[in-house]
Amino acid sequence: MTGTNRTAGRDDVTTRDQGHLRRKPKLAILINSFRGGGAERVVSLLLPRLSQDYEVFLVLLSALGFAYPLPENQKTFVLPGEEFNDWPNIVRLPSLARQYQRYLEEHEIDVSLSLLNRPNFINCLVKRRGWRGAVLISERAVSSQFYKSGFRKVVGGLLIRRLYPYADTIISI
Repeated sequence: MTGTNRTAGRDDVTTRDQGHLRRKPKLAILINSFRGGGAERVVSLLLPRLSQDYEVFLVLLSALGFAYPLPENQKTFVLPGEEFNDWPNIVRLPSLARQYQRYLEEHEIDVSLSLLNRPNFINCLVKRRGWRGAVLISERAVSSQFYKSGFRKVVGGLLIRRLYPYADTIISI
């Protein structure tokens, strides 16, 4: 799979459970970018804590800028082809879902958490395509306000109605 990997070292990927070594569950976090914004800030604050219990993989749709610091050994991957693509975002969703599902399967991810609409759509598409891990989506906006009118309202509303039921858990903030 092509794309951009940024890995600085390797975390301890095992934990002790009643004297036995066991593998930490693997968690992928899918967001648009790390350029800045509320969801990105939340992820930057959660990463150090989540890394104590999970082997965390940060997956981005764009590598344009990193506004927040990442933990030293954070595994980061950027899905290829997003920065300079002229196709509308909606057309790219199936392709991004295929690439993301391949990444999840290659890295044996147990749980996929997404924040923001487009990553949520991709995450739900992956589940719809048969990925067996747990899909958690975080809805951080009031969708009826975000998709107020026109094309965005029709398509966004349709995607939410058709795809969100595939999520194992929906976190509404």
